[in-house]
Amino acid sequence: MALAVSLLGISLSSVAWGASDRAINAWIAKGTLYPLNKDRMLFQGEQKGTLFIRHEEGHSVLFHAGRVLCPLSVDIDLKKDTGEAQGMCSITDQNGDKAFAKWSCRGPQGSCRGKFMFTGGTGQFQGITGESDMRIRVDLFTPQVGRTLDPVEQSASGYMLIPEFNYVLR
Repeated sequence: MALAVSLLGISLSSVAWGASDRAINAWIAKGTLYPLNKDRMLFQGEQKGTLFIRHEEGHSVLFHAGRVLCPLSVDIDLKKDTGEAQGMCSITDQNGDKAFAKWSCRGPQGSCRGKFMFTGGTGQFQGITGESDMRIRVDLFTPQVGRTLDPVEQSASGYMLIPEFNYVLR
């Protein structure tokens, strides 16, 4: 194949191709929960997890079993029982190449819906673009806030579901 491509004068790095598969990132988050007042908290920390790709037979599995690291912040409104979150991620594949992305979402406490967008990458992910709808579900989160409104260390676990994980590589 490489010989045929080089004979045609086509550079593989200039060919755009993409995929749309189902992705799930199972994660654990650790950080600090800052009580801002009796009705509002801010969580700042990082999510670490693994990205799993459910793909059709014959599709690429570039990101499958990728290591995910996302610094993030979550603004929690206790009075309205809602939250707004955002983060920036690196997804590292088995070869050490990285794809970079950002995401944001809002919704009722414990879940949110929003967008996941690729912002660049290294190695085989250089030039990656794409945007997908996503959902986050927090399964284990019990705020450890005391009566003094002092910051506390906090952990949580959950998953990010991207029903159509869209990307284009150039």
